[in-house]
Formats: sequence, structure tokens, C-alpha cells
Amino acid sequence: MVTPLYCESARMLSRLARILGREEEANDYQRLAEHIKQSYASQFVTAGTGVVASGSQAAQAFALALDMLPEADRPAAIESLVRDIEEKHGGHLTTGIFGTKYMLDALSREGRVGTAYRVVNQRDFPGWGFMLEQGATTLWEHWKFSDNTFSHNHPMFGSVSQWFYNWLGGIEPAPDAVGFDRILLHPRFIDGLDWVNCGIDTVRGRVTCNWKRTGGHIVLTIQVPINATATLDLPVTLANALTENGRPADTSEGVEKVAERKGAATLQLVSGVYQFEMPQ
Repeated sequence: MVTPLYCESARMLSRLARILGREEEANDYQRLAEHIKQSYASQFVTAGTGVVASGSQAAQAFALALDMLPEADRPAAIESLVRDIEEKHGGHLTTGIFGTKYMLDALSREGRVGTAYRVVNQRDFPGWGFMLEQGATTLWEHWKFSDNTFSHNHPMFGSVSQWFYNWLGGIEPAPDAVGFDRILLHPRFIDGLDWVNCGIDTVRGRVTCNWKRTGGHIVLTIQVPINATATLDLPVTLANALTENGRPADTSEGVEKVAERKGAATLQLVSGVYQFEMPQ
């Protein structure tokens, strides 16, 4: 698990050096990151299978989330991770504090947010639901209850909160954002979940992405703060009657650009408050 984090550290240093105008150092760190990735793939990735090292959930998650795989191996790698969760462990996780964060993110970014939701929503051991079933009011240090060893008020598995914001509410800053001036909105409307209220207070103001199911439709309320723009991704096409405040979405004030692809729509929004509606 250390090698992917080493690679990501080199990438971060490259980005920071470029921001500071230190191009030679930026290029050095970029080359280092590429070398680490290639070495990692040659040593730990079984070509053609997508299996990383032992094939554990954590190993798969680190490789996927931190871009340690050849592009051709990514589909097989996510399938291997999903099989381990669904078939070997009945929808449960086997990850620890670091692997859990990357697993939830990797599943969601690879289009398997439903699997991530199943993991998060489990009520038996191990998982957050198990803590709740045992009467927990705070996060535990360990998946198991302990009366004399582990803390019962510990942020060890708090990454699930970030997942709520990033994937149920669908709010995160764009990779090149400065002070949340560019926002990515990609709420996921998961079967079995009827509503989400999600907001983040940023230096520019509040970002909101709330949604609920009502009358055969999903109603989505969005707030983009002043001096910010947002990219909204929705699993719906304009032909499926995506509207904003009762009007066709692509004619709504504040919607600057719309793109469509394979049953999905991407909208560029300026600051303002919007209410979209789409069929379930």
C-alpha cells in the first residue's frame, strides 16, 4: 500500500512545483511518479487479469484510486474488486482505515456506487451499521467492539462521511479548483434511497445538492455560490424531459452549456439556485 502513496506523493510534488514555476523539479517528480507506476505494475499487477498483489479489496482499491494500473487492466481490476465484495464476502468490506477510503471512492468513480452503498449500508459485522446496531453513537477505532483495548470515539473510519458528500450528495471541488471556484456535482440516485440533503459551506458561500423522489420523478435542488461555476453530471438525457424550474433544462437561465453522452447529460452552471426534475 505504501508504493501507491509514494507515487501519489511524487505527483503532488510535481503539481506543486509547477504552480511555483519550478518546471525542472516538476518534470523530475513527474518522471519519478511514472517510474514508480511502471515498476509497481510490473511487480504486482497480473497482466490481463486486473488482479493486484494478493487481490485483496485494499490492494485493488489502492491501485484503482491512485491510478497505478495500465488503462487496459482497469475494467478487470474493478470487476475483481466487486467479485471479492459481492461473492466472497457477501457485500462486506475487508479493508482498514486507509483501504476503506480508497475502496469507496474507486467503486463510485468506476460506476459501482451501488456496490459501495451496499457495503456502507450493511447492518452486520463488519461495518458502520454494525456499530449502530450495537448502540454506538460515535465511530469506533475498530470494526469490533472492545471493552478495554480500542477507542469508541475515534475518526478511524470517518472516510464514509466524505463518501456521503462526494457521491450521495455528489459535491466535490474540481481538481484544479481554487477555493471551490469550480465545483463538480454528480449525485447518484441509488435504489433504496429516497432523499439526500447535502450542503458544504465554502469560502465563496454555500454549495447545495439536495434530491428527493416524488411522484415518479427526482427533484434536484442545487445552489452554486457567487464567483463559482459548477459542472453537473446527471444520468438522464434531455430527450427524457430533464427540466429546470419547469422549463427544458437547456433553455434555462444560468445553464451555459449542455453535453450528452450514452444516456447522461452534463450541464455547466453559473452561480444561482436551480431546481431540476427528471423521471426516475
